[in-house]
Amino acid sequence: MILLMGASPRVAEMDEFADLEAEFADDKPQVDMEFVKSLVMSVEYEGLDHGMFITDYRKLWTPIHKISLVLFGILFIPLFGLGVFMIIAGTNKGPIMQDTEIIEAKVYLGEQHAVVSYSMIDEDIGSLAYYPVESGSFIKIERRSWGTDNGTHESVEHLLCSGSEKILLLESRSDSGIKADRKVILELSRLANLPIR
Repeated sequence: MILLMGASPRVAEMDEFADLEAEFADDKPQVDMEFVKSLVMSVEYEGLDHGMFITDYRKLWTPIHKISLVLFGILFIPLFGLGVFMIIAGTNKGPIMQDTEIIEAKVYLGEQHAVVSYSMIDEDIGSLAYYPVESGSFIKIERRSWGTDNGTHESVEHLLCSGSEKILLLESRSDSGIKADRKVILELSRLANLPIR
């Protein structure tokens, strides 16, 4: 390790890690997030021609819903502070006196051979993640069981294993949810040509 005059050993170590991080960053292909945003907007407004929705949650929050949450939140503040969470939930869903559409979705895009996960409040994209499906990718099913006084319960996770990443596609804890998710995963497997393991 080479130390520069007046530099502490800690600064010199940080420089070594910066070079290593830059080297790793060069190895990963970069994705143009503006392009991904345009894909999301086209899915939302023009529909999905070559692909499928893996998950699609949509909720319209009206002013009555938001105001009710805030008012009940004020009432429940003395009860272990639970009201604070209700107030936050009522105020973080867009302007209080306007209808707000909340969208959370995961989409497989066939032309890009990728999974896109996003959330939107009205027309504003809140979170966005792009996962290219690399060659050799597969869908992994993980099952977990646990017992309680009320019987045995099961949780099933469907993961997309692409390269070194594991992306959660679906998770279910009820029998009906597990069956519905199985149909979605079989369709995704067929459409994206992904084996299930």
